[in-house]
Amino acid sequence: MSKYIATPHVATALKDRLTREFPGVRFRVTTATGGNSVIRVNYEDGPAASAVRRITSEYEGLCWNGVQHEATGSTLTVTLDHEEVTGEPLCAGVDIQRFISLSAIQEARHLWTEATGEDYDEAGFTDPLAIKGRDVPAGYPTRQIAFIAREIVLVDRWQTSLRARREDAKAADSPQPPAADKDLVPAEQGAPQAYRGVPVPEHLAAAWDTASASIWRDGVDAALTYAALAKS
Repeated sequence: MSKYIATPHVATALKDRLTREFPGVRFRVTTATGGNSVIRVNYEDGPAASAVRRITSEYEGLCWNGVQHEATGSTLTVTLDHEEVTGEPLCAGVDIQRFISLSAIQEARHLWTEATGEDYDEAGFTDPLAIKGRDVPAGYPTRQIAFIAREIVLVDRWQTSLRARREDAKAADSPQPPAADKDLVPAEQGAPQAYRGVPVPEHLAAAWDTASASIWRDGVDAALTYAALAKS
């Protein structure tokens, strides 16, 4: 007998997956009321809805074939009461709604005005435009601006976000130079007058990079550590 994963658990797993796949994007994932096993996903800006759809389709247990719902064959593993459970997701579909932020619309209006030289509140039907090397179909200003926001502004913003994350990840993976001891001074500047608050003996100051100076520093470290432990 097949096991089924209840719709609320499917929605929770889907939100976790979307958050991992598209970091920085706030997804609102809810289940429909009235016993309907449909999940709704809302978000602002971020990736194209088609990219989100590629993820959500894996969480649908049923799909519409034009006549009726049929099983997709998908399975899902979730953790319930500290136990992993695998079964068919009880989900008849995922509705996706992507909202466009005001800042994206404002940027699109600016690009439209630059390209046409007109006031979008007063302009009528407008010929096709070329903006940032991309074609904008002919239409009324509101439709063209919505297209620019969705297909140009948000695409550029998302690509910029992805590049920044790749650079951050690359920097995090790169070997970092060892942290310099704040009490040590580069050799060209001479030896410090004090190490961790302890005056440096003159004979060691003249030979700061020698083994003798290193042993002395180890002794200072040990003494200060012992003193700190004795106070605790």
